[in-house]
Amino acid sequence: MNKNENLAIQPIKFKTITYHGLNYLHAIANIDYNLSKILTQNILYSTYHKSRTLTEISELIGAPREIVEEEIDYLLNNGFMYKQTSTDYSEICESEANYLTDMLLHDFPIEIYEERNKIFTKYANHVCDLYIPSILDLINNPALEITCSSKIKLPIIALPNKETALIPSNYTPKIYTPENDKNYLLWSIITFALQISDAKFERQKKLKHYHNSKNKYCKYFATTYVQKNYKLNYKEELDECFIEWVYFCFPREKFPLELMMFNSIFDDRIKGWDYFTYLEYKYLYDFLLDRIDLLQKDKEKIISELRKFGYLVTKNNTEYLNLVVMELSKRELYSMIKIPEKLLALGKDLDIELYDLCSSYYPNHLQEACSLFYKNSINYNEIISRVLDSLLSDGILKPLTDYQKKTVNMILFTKL
Repeated sequence: MNKNENLAIQPIKFKTITYHGLNYLHAIANIDYNLSKILTQNILYSTYHKSRTLTEISELIGAPREIVEEEIDYLLNNGFMYKQTSTDYSEICESEANYLTDMLLHDFPIEIYEERNKIFTKYANHVCDLYIPSILDLINNPALEITCSSKIKLPIIALPNKETALIPSNYTPKIYTPENDKNYLLWSIITFALQISDAKFERQKKLKHYHNSKNKYCKYFATTYVQKNYKLNYKEELDECFIEWVYFCFPREKFPLELMMFNSIFDDRIKGWDYFTYLEYKYLYDFLLDRIDLLQKDKEKIISELRKFGYLVTKNNTEYLNLVVMELSKRELYSMIKIPEKLLALGKDLDIELYDLCSSYYPNHLQEACSLFYKNSINYNEIISRVLDSLLSDGILKPLTDYQKKTVNMILFTKL
């Protein structure tokens, strides 16, 4: 909490909010918009370490009681805050209700951020030494069929049988990368390999069920960083990255596509839940199926949207798809990548180091969520960004062109 604890004079501000769980894009965009308000963020901050009444919150943040009450109702209904209950009936009748924030706010002093950076950097180096060579071998394996033709055969039928979801021994996946550029492909493959694991899936699942939102369209647990008022001695942007998994359109049986998107300092695309809609993914799906010409009245609009997002690029008078596309599912790709046992063991050491360093900065009522959050930390976005930064500095990853920065670290999977 700020030293003077007067948020009316010294309000805080959140950075990007991460929602761990399953979210409908339009619903979460509306929620994210509401949580972007300074008033809402300071209400959450005021009840983070200490439960407070409506009157106390209103006085602390310097806002009218009626407005604060409206915001609290919204936060209660969407699972970001809960009302404390008492077993003493007389206490309930004679006093106002107390409220507590129900999301993790990462709010550390400068020395903790600096120590976290040292830890993240140390383990990122372990990842580079133990894991990256096998990913490079995979990319250079002739058996991995890579093509520069975007005419990949897309499944239009229902989802594949779960029993046959893994890659058969005689199956050769088709992977499209623009201009057959293996460096561009390598960025995306490394990102995928670093952030996906069975252990991470389990952590996300537990976090989601730790708190199920009352919003029927979203089931999540939210986390965010509180913006700092001091300068750190390392590239702070390495901490400001996040993964999104986007299912194109519903029902999934009709549009069996999934997009992995790692947003970081290495790309140059527009970010934010409120900016994206399902429409551009529907346009991309129509383009991949080669049926744009059948949609004559919307053809120019569709092409314009795809160019705006960088999915279509024109070079040497030729327009091509500027995105990695795979004719396989993320689980099939994951089955081809072997994580070294030594790295998994080191990952457990990382969990302990981070938890021991940071746990005291989270309130008592969120210690269980804190414990879950610091599991499988080797897959943290902060680790991924430092691995990419190191590989770029060492020349293993090459610099990206301007148009590649629009869609780098994105993979479109054509099977679920």
